[in-house]
Amino acid sequence: MLKTIRQVPDEADRKYLRDWARAEFKRNKNATDQDAIRMMVTQANNHLTDLQRSLALSGS
Repeated sequence: MLKTIRQVPDEADRKYLRDWARAEFKRNKNATDQDAIRMMVTQANNHLTDLQRSLALSGS
């Protein structure tokens, strides 16, 4: 996620996304329920795919 965020052209957007991603990881670092973890991984993959598509469409 952070590697893809580095490709975002606007610095303010990059900072916002970087802070959001880090906060999500910190917020969920103590999660132990396997179903909840699977759901979080699925959501993260969906967010990553959306970001990659947006970057591809913008030509970045």
